[in-house]
Amino acid sequence: MPVRRRAGKRRSTDGLDQWFFVFSSGHDFFDELADLGIETDAYHCPSMEDAESAWRRLGDAFLEIPRHPEQGEPWAAERVWTANKTAREAASLVNSSRKAIKSEGGFGR
Repeated sequence: MPVRRRAGKRRSTDGLDQWFFVFSSGHDFFDELADLGIETDAYHCPSMEDAESAWRRLGDAFLEIPRHPEQGEPWAAERVWTANKTAREAASLVNSSRKAIKSEGGFGR
C-alpha cells in the first residue's frame, strides 16, 4: 500500500479564517483570535509580534484570496510585511491577483 503524503506544516492555512479581518484591517472585529489563544487590546488589535508571526505563516495564502480593487491594500501587506519580502513585492502580488480576478470576471472571498 502506498504511503500517504503528509501536508507540509509550513503550507498549513489553519487559522486563516480567524486572521482574515486582522490582515484586512488590523482589527479583530468578531473576537475570533480568542479561539486561537491570541490576546487583543481594548481596540481589538493583536500585538505586532503575533500579527507578524501569523503573517509569515499565512500571508501568501491570504494574498491569494480575491479582493475587490476598491478595497485598497490589505493592512498586513502595508504594516506587517516581513523582512524577507519588500512592500514592492507585496504590491505586485496583490496587483497580479487583481488582474487575474478581473480576467476571470468575478470577485469574492
